[in-house]
Amino acid sequence: MEALIWAAFYRWWGLLGSFETAWYFSLSSYTTIGYGDVVLPPRWRMLGGLEGINGVLVCGLSTAFLFAIINEMFEIRGQQQTTHSRIEVTDDAR
Repeated sequence: MEALIWAAFYRWWGLLGSFETAWYFSLSSYTTIGYGDVVLPPRWRMLGGLEGINGVLVCGLSTAFLFAIINEMFEIRGQQQTTHSRIEVTDDAR
């Protein structure tokens, strides 16, 4: 999604010839592949690097967010199992 926004920016400012080229450049920059077959005008070239840094940071944030969700799910599951174990022990004691 964010690569599309970058592509729209590149196209809006007329930095690349077509939206398809802008999207291709944006995806290659965002994923830090950067083939170099499509480049921005000299005055705007730093944006490609900034988009690459942005892509790495968003990938890291997405990974951290996913890890936090999975960790929370394991904690909730552990609490539920502990609660069910207490109920079973209490029922057996009667």
